[in-house]
Amino acid sequence: MAKEEKEVPVAGDYFAINGKNCGWWPVSTPMARHVMRQLDQVIPPRWIHFVDLSGATVRVRPSEIADVTQCSAEQRASRRAFNAALNDEHGDRW
Repeated sequence: MAKEEKEVPVAGDYFAINGKNCGWWPVSTPMARHVMRQLDQVIPPRWIHFVDLSGATVRVRPSEIADVTQCSAEQRASRRAFNAALNDEHGDRW
């Protein structure tokens, strides 16, 4: 019996919800907007519920969310180029 090959996910564009003490979750743009709307409420809910890109359901207190960051493929490529330029300029000191 042949071993099943796992499909390699393509990162594409996503947002990252970063927790203060609980890791990070990649989410779709609509899900990030949903979370940000909840965080922007004058009185936020006790818990924020969302689904990450792996399909996992997450429930976290609003106070545990450090930030919601856009991570487009273009932004990541630009960051890699910038880091490579810094490495070229500073070498091992960077």
